[in-house]
Amino acid sequence: MTIGDLLTARASHFFCCAGERAATWLDGDLLLESKSGISGFLSDVWHYARRVREQAWTQLRDHYPLGPNGDPVMVWWWANTVPSPDPAMQGAHTPLVNNWTLSEEKARHLQVVPVIDKLRRSVSFEIAPGVSNEQPSKSRCIFTNTPISFQYIRKQGLSRNIRTTMLAFVTAGVSGRNYFSPNDLHVDAASTAVPRNPPELSIEEGGLGIRVTNYGVSTWDQVFTSRQQLALETFAELIAEVPAQVVADGGSQSYGEAIATVLGLCLGKLAQTSSKNVQWRIRKGPVPKAETVFSRADLQFMWDFAETNPFGGSVGDWSQTVKTSLRAFEFVEPKAPQAIVRQEDAR
Repeated sequence: MTIGDLLTARASHFFCCAGERAATWLDGDLLLESKSGISGFLSDVWHYARRVREQAWTQLRDHYPLGPNGDPVMVWWWANTVPSPDPAMQGAHTPLVNNWTLSEEKARHLQVVPVIDKLRRSVSFEIAPGVSNEQPSKSRCIFTNTPISFQYIRKQGLSRNIRTTMLAFVTAGVSGRNYFSPNDLHVDAASTAVPRNPPELSIEEGGLGIRVTNYGVSTWDQVFTSRQQLALETFAELIAEVPAQVVADGGSQSYGEAIATVLGLCLGKLAQTSSKNVQWRIRKGPVPKAETVFSRADLQFMWDFAETNPFGGSVGDWSQTVKTSLRAFEFVEPKAPQAIVRQEDAR
């Protein structure tokens, strides 16, 4: 069976289960007034999406601490680091950062400022108002200003010498949006996350637009932080349990599989905002935000990246991902002729 055959069979099964069904659970905050005749089904999808979130939060909450102000973190900003190329600073890691600017909001221009301790060969980070035109360059060692070439970074990647360091994190909640310097609580919450079953799948070398392999990223688990891997596999495991929960709630196995299918597609969308390839995008005027991966048809190695929070209420949040995904079903007509899906050469 081809992928196209599988999709066609799944789509047919899905609409047989979803069409014209009354909701088992009437979650009023998202009971859609859909002209497509599947509003009951969508309400049930939303109910089980919320249940999955609650269960995931119970398992993962220790790895997603609140900010110092009590608001949820929407994003952690990280940088990759390499050993200093200066022999005098052996053991020190220098961060690779494209732009140290954290925000260019009209009323709040902020940047991350590295605080260098040459004696301890370490660097910490503070947030300062304003945006300096003389920011540290990613192509030079932050300790000694020694040049860092692309060839050197690639060599360190291939030797597994690239690490990560937290630059800042951003909260959003009742007190608005706030920016914080890293602290031990948030660094430890990320570092102690250990995936139970990381993916064992290699990345094809030499693929069109695939550049990460030049930096030692040879398997797909290396594209994600450990916390991202743990979160995605936790959501996947909980979604797999949905059909049994639907049956226990009085629904059929096929109806539960249809709900789990939609939630599985939502998980795929969540993965787009849950990798080391998500950027912290600074825009003059509007507030900065994390930008989903695959905005281009390539897979590049990122110097710095944004780690979103699936419980953060912003980009990369599970509930928001489900809500935006369900909007597409407003255009579904269950009584329309069945579509035919084929996988063929685009030419």
